[in-house]
Amino acid sequence: MKAMRPDIRAHEWSDRDLQVMRELSRQTNHRDARFINRLIDDFIIVDHQGQHRYLIFEEPVEMSLRAFESCFPNRQLPEDTLGTITRQLLRAVRFAHGRNVVLNFSPDNVFIKTMQPIKTRARIRDLARYVCGGVEKTCPGQDLWDSAGNLRFEIRLWNLEAAHQAGTPLRTSLQATAIYPPELRIGIPVENGQSDDPPPIVDKPADIWNLAPFIFQLVTKQPLLLGRRACTFAHTDDEEANMECLAEMMALLGPIPERMRGDIWDKIYVRLDEETSKFDEPITPPSRRSLNDIFDALNHPELPVSLRPNMNLFKDFIRCMFCMDPQQRCTINELLSHRLLQGLH
Repeated sequence: MKAMRPDIRAHEWSDRDLQVMRELSRQTNHRDARFINRLIDDFIIVDHQGQHRYLIFEEPVEMSLRAFESCFPNRQLPEDTLGTITRQLLRAVRFAHGRNVVLNFSPDNVFIKTMQPIKTRARIRDLARYVCGGVEKTCPGQDLWDSAGNLRFEIRLWNLEAAHQAGTPLRTSLQATAIYPPELRIGIPVENGQSDDPPPIVDKPADIWNLAPFIFQLVTKQPLLLGRRACTFAHTDDEEANMECLAEMMALLGPIPERMRGDIWDKIYVRLDEETSKFDEPITPPSRRSLNDIFDALNHPELPVSLRPNMNLFKDFIRCMFCMDPQQRCTINELLSHRLLQGLH
C-alpha cells in the first residue's frame, strides 16, 4: 500500500498517476504485464490534516534491487542474472509502451519478486550464507534459490511516480530520479519554475535513453553520468546544475542537433559553448571527454566473465540507447534481439 501526502499538489499528482497506473493494470493477461506491480484499488481518507489517498497494489514489495545486489560478493550479479534482469526490464518497458505509457523509471523503482517460499534445506542455507557473507538470518537472499540451487525470481516495477502518457507535457513539479534525456532537459523551465514556454513533451525514446545508465551501472558498478544528482531531477531552481548536466551529455555524445533546440535553447543556454561543452562563466567542467573514455576506463577484470570477450557488444548495446538524438535510439525489440543478450542466458 502507498499513501500520498495530504497537500493539493500531491492530490492533483495522484489523479494523473492513477490514470497511468490504471492503464498499465488493465491487460493483466498479457505475458509481460506481471513485471509491473498492478494497481488493484484506491481510496481516500479524510482527517484533520487533509485528504490522504491510498493506493493498493497486487503484490507486496519484497526486496529492492539494491538489497538484491548486496547479497552477492562485491555486489556483482552473475551473468545469467544480469541477462534475466535486463530482458525482463526491456519486456516491462515494451509492455508499457504498448499501452502508450512512458515509465521514466529509475533503479529505485525496480524490485525483486521471489518465485517460491523460503527453503530450509541445508544446501540452500549454505548457499545463502556464502552469498550473503554469513548473515543467514537477516539477508533476504536466502529465499532466492530452489532446491537445485537455481535462482528463482522476477523483477517488479513499482512506485512509478514519474510515469507519463506518451506525448504529454513533462510534469516539472516532479523530483524524479530518472535520468532525463537531452530532449527533456533542454525544454525544462529553470527560472523558479516560471516560463512562458510550454514544458517539453515526454515520449517513448526517453525510456530508451534511461535504460542506458541503468544497465551500464548494473553491469559495471560505475555511473555513466557523473553529475547524477543534477541530471536526475526533472526540475530544479539551480540553472547551473541543469546546464552542467547538458554539458556532460554533450561532452560524451557531441553537439545537440539543431532541430532539437528550439527557441528555449537560445533563451536559456546561450552561455554554453557547444564545441567545447564549457560555459562563459566558471563552472565545474565535465570530468571525462567522451563516451570512449568511459569505455576505455572500465576495469575489465571486475566485469562478468561472459562480458570480457564481448566488450564490443556491450559498448554497442549501450551506444544504441545512449544517443543524443531520440530518433537514432534503438527500439525495444532491437534491444531484445541484440547479440549481447543472446550470450547472457
